[in-house]
Amino acid sequence: MIETERLILRPFREADFPAWYAVFSDPEIIRTYGGGLYKDKAEARDKFCAHALGNEKKYAITLKENDRVIGEINAADPNPWVKVQPSLLDKRGVSLSFAVLPAFQGKGYATEAAKAVMDFCFARGDEYVNAGFFRGNGSSEAVQKKLGLAFFGEHTYTRGGVTVDVVENIRWNT
Repeated sequence: MIETERLILRPFREADFPAWYAVFSDPEIIRTYGGGLYKDKAEARDKFCAHALGNEKKYAITLKENDRVIGEINAADPNPWVKVQPSLLDKRGVSLSFAVLPAFQGKGYATEAAKAVMDFCFARGDEYVNAGFFRGNGSSEAVQKKLGLAFFGEHTYTRGGVTVDVVENIRWNT
């Protein structure tokens, strides 16, 4: 668990599924996060159980005042494009990704959560934190700039039959 001024970042619980589903059934979030919409709630529940519950790299972003889940943040293994970059081959790092419900966007929650996770990763010895965004996702770009991540490279990414341009940023643990 990681605590900030307004948030608690904690493991997902079974009872969090409705909030998680609200995040990952939002077409705009999916457009900027990657992947596709679930065909039904049962498929989404299977994904939630397999990938969110018990995953120490995924955190529910919750409001400290009432434990309401407003999003998700991941500190996962670097994506395949990042992993093979020569300057990172012998380095330990993570890739951050995050999604916040539309009603809570623009209030600094993503930045607050990402900074806390980044600080946690650096404190445990990670040498870098990477985050990417799909070109045109100004919100994620702004969060990454606020966190001090700098341009690292660009590539294309295809998932669910959709190809997008991805900008990768990085911050070194100095």
